[in-house]
Amino acid sequence: MEIKLETQKIIAESEGLGWLWEFLEKYGPYWTAPASARKEYHGCEPGGLARHSFAVLKEMLHNSSCPKTDCTVVALLHDIGKAGDEEGLYFVPEPSNWHREKLGQFYKHNEDIRNMPHATRSIWICMRWGLKLTKAQFHAIMYHDGMYAHSRDDLRGLWPLTLLLHSADMWTSQIEKI
Repeated sequence: MEIKLETQKIIAESEGLGWLWEFLEKYGPYWTAPASARKEYHGCEPGGLARHSFAVLKEMLHNSSCPKTDCTVVALLHDIGKAGDEEGLYFVPEPSNWHREKLGQFYKHNEDIRNMPHATRSIWICMRWGLKLTKAQFHAIMYHDGMYAHSRDDLRGLWPLTLLLHSADMWTSQIEKI
């Protein structure tokens, strides 16, 4: 997988991020999970999550003076919750032909795992695996959905890393659909 090799290269070029590559290698669903459930959204295919996260990383590195380490961590982990957790995958294949053909819904949320926003699940996964995030990285991942976040009241005084991640995420999500 080309994305995997390119991701590994960027991580290797970033000082002190060996832990991130070790985590991504162990967290199998990351490389195969879709980024969304519907065809009209970004990354609605196997491996869509890894491709989308890498596109966000490239956008962040290209358009900012953000430290490479921070960009790499938040870009690659911001949607990790969409891979699922120890309870199961976040998205499962949609069994209904009608939903796939008429609505373009190829996946659905897995009803067998506890419901929580994917950003919250991303933070949970990081904590569960003992990944050490800075306060700015935590904030960026938690609130990367900006105005679409589950708790918009917490968006006052956004940090630059959060704004950068949100902008890169929104930009790449739209570009990927074209």
